[in-house]
Amino acid sequence: WHARSLLETSPPWPASPGNRVSVDCGGRGRSIRSTIRVETGCSPEELWKRLSNLSTILTIDPFHEAVTLMRDAPATGVDVVLYHNAFGRRFDRFGRILWWREGEGFAVSDLSSRGDDRGFPHIFEYRIEHVSDDRSALQVKVTGRWTNRFVPSWLGRWWIAAICRYHAMLLRHGL
Repeated sequence: WHARSLLETSPPWPASPGNRVSVDCGGRGRSIRSTIRVETGCSPEELWKRLSNLSTILTIDPFHEAVTLMRDAPATGVDVVLYHNAFGRRFDRFGRILWWREGEGFAVSDLSSRGDDRGFPHIFEYRIEHVSDDRSALQVKVTGRWTNRFVPSWLGRWWIAAICRYHAMLLRHGL
């Protein structure tokens, strides 16, 4: 329901027409990596304005319901709380802004409250690619480790790939 509601409500900016999307998923063993690329019809500067609004950009995700920064402004080292909603079950996960570069992008961790070796610990890396003066692309890399021993890692990779494809659709609409 949460992810569907993201598609039904409009973002705080007009959507760029003709956003093209690609998704690449893979990994080996228990490691998982996915890359989502969304080409937009906005300039790199405009895309950074959208990207730097963490409360909005991080909730364009199938499971993220809200985000709280533990300081007023985003910067390297700032802790974050990621409020999740998965199938009607709400839970908090915690992370940190691992790096923050104005005009370029940032990375943030997403870890279980039960420990960093539980519940698919992963990192989101958001980067802006310059396509032209009036066009840019957002690249989102998700890297993590499948920790559930009851579900085979190949099935975990399939699940994360499906979630990333849905995430890409939300980003396409939300950017």
